[in-house]
Amino acid sequence: MLQMSLKALKGVAKNETSQSLKPISGLGDEAYWGQVGPTNGQFHVVVGTTMINIQTWGKPDGAGTMEQTRPIADLVVKRYKDRYGNK
Repeated sequence: MLQMSLKALKGVAKNETSQSLKPISGLGDEAYWGQVGPTNGQFHVVVGTTMINIQTWGKPDGAGTMEQTRPIADLVVKRYKDRYGNK
């Protein structure tokens, strides 16, 4: 089911933004980044059998970029694992 969801997300990203989701290493069991717009982006992170989505956006320079969102995603994934384990 999780792989089907990821496949659907990849298709939507490609159709809506004409950009493929970018695979990201070192974040959860599997992770992808999608830049939705110039100041809006989203991580899709698989941890065990759970998918976590972290999206940021804003007006300042760099808002909603992978570089600005990655520290937040690292924190969210760490807290998820601390609380629920690698389920």
